[in-house]
Amino acid sequence: MLAALLTARQEARGRSAEELVALADLKALPAWTPEQLEPYRQLLEKEGRAEGAERIRRAQDWLREHPVQLDAEA
Repeated sequence: MLAALLTARQEARGRSAEELVALADLKALPAWTPEQLEPYRQLLEKEGRAEGAERIRRAQDWLREHPVQLDAEA
């Protein structure tokens, strides 16, 4: 799920400007925690995208068990 968020090629299609900003903020982070995904999950709920919000909630559950950190780009 995280890979899909971070590597989507047509990410602008069907997404609000607010969501694109939230995704850009997430992509800029070197690591993700469940707490960092919470504003994005809340945004999806606010926009009436319950399925997307549920996917983020599942990702948050997974991150609690498997912390993720990206290598710094050269």
